[in-house]
Amino acid sequence: MSDFSRPAWQEKQLRRVLKLSKLNGMSVMIFGILGGVIGVFSVSLEGILMGILIAGSGWVELEGRKKLMAGSTDASLWLMGGEALLLFVIVIYSVAHLLAVDPTNALNMLSPEMKSMISGSGGLPDQMVNELIYSAYQWLYRGLIIGTVLYQGGTIAYYYLKTRDL
Repeated sequence: MSDFSRPAWQEKQLRRVLKLSKLNGMSVMIFGILGGVIGVFSVSLEGILMGILIAGSGWVELEGRKKLMAGSTDASLWLMGGEALLLFVIVIYSVAHLLAVDPTNALNMLSPEMKSMISGSGGLPDQMVNELIYSAYQWLYRGLIIGTVLYQGGTIAYYYLKTRDL
C-alpha cells in the first residue's frame, strides 16, 4: 500500500459522499436556477432572490465536492455549508410566510377563480373556508420546515460523520 492509498472502507465511504453531494448539489442548483427564472418572468423579487440563494447553496455543495476530490481539509465545511445555507433559506422563507398570513383573511390569498370554484363546490360558509385555507397554509409551511430540518440536518450530520476520517 502506498502513502496515497486509502483502506477499502474509506474509498467506499468517499464514493458515497461524492455521489450524494453531486446529486444534491446539482438538483438544488437546477431547482434554484429554475426558480430564479420563474421569478424573473413573474416579476417577483422574492422569487429571484430565493432562486439565487438556493442555486448558491447547490454551488457551495458542488465546490465542497470538488475540494473533497482534491483532498482539501476544508471540504467537509463546504459540503455542510451548502446544506446549512439551504436549510437556513427555506426555514426563513417558511417562517416569513407563516407570519405574513392574516388568519382572518386567508381566503383573500386565493385567486378569484379559486375563490369562485371553492364557493360553488360545497356551499360552505366563507368563515369555514377561510379557516380551512389558513390551516392548510400553516400545515404546508410547518411541514416544509420539519422536512427541511430533517433532510438537510441529516445530510449535514452525514457529511460530518463520513468525511471526518477521510
